[in-house]
Amino acid sequence: MAVQKTCLIVDDSDVVRRMMRTIIEDLGFHVDDTATTDDALKRCKAKLPDLIVLDWHIPACQPIEFLAAIRSLPTGRQTKVLYVLTNNDRAEIGRGITAGADDYMIKPFYRVALETKVATLTTTKRKVLDDDIYFQPPLRTGTAV
Repeated sequence: MAVQKTCLIVDDSDVVRRMMRTIIEDLGFHVDDTATTDDALKRCKAKLPDLIVLDWHIPACQPIEFLAAIRSLPTGRQTKVLYVLTNNDRAEIGRGITAGADDYMIKPFYRVALETKVATLTTTKRKVLDDDIYFQPPLRTGTAV
C-alpha cells in the first residue's frame, strides 16, 4: 500500500482552511491545518509534510520568514509550497517565490484551480468529475480548420 501524502494548510481563516482541507483530502492527502506560522513551523520541525499551502497575509505572522525557515531545515527543499495571495501583486509573488515557494495561487479560486495546483506540485492525479466544465473537451461544430 502506498504511503499517504501529507499537507499542512497555514491560513488565518477557519473557513478557508476548512474549504481547502476538504478539497485536498478529496485528492487523497492527510491534511493538517493551523492559523499561525509559529505553530506551522513547530509542526514542520517535528515532521515536514509533502505540501504546505501558505497564505501570504496572516496577522502577526511572517510568511516570508516562515518559508526561509522551512527551506533551511535539513530536508526542507523536498516539501512543496503553494503560496496563496489575495491579489496579483508581482512584487509579493516574487518575494514568495524568491523565499522558496514553488508556485502561487490567487484567492478567490475555483476548486479545480486548487486541485490542479496541488496535483501539479505533488504529481497526484486529480479526479475529473462528470460536471467539471473546466476539463471537458469543447463541443465541435462545423469543420476543423
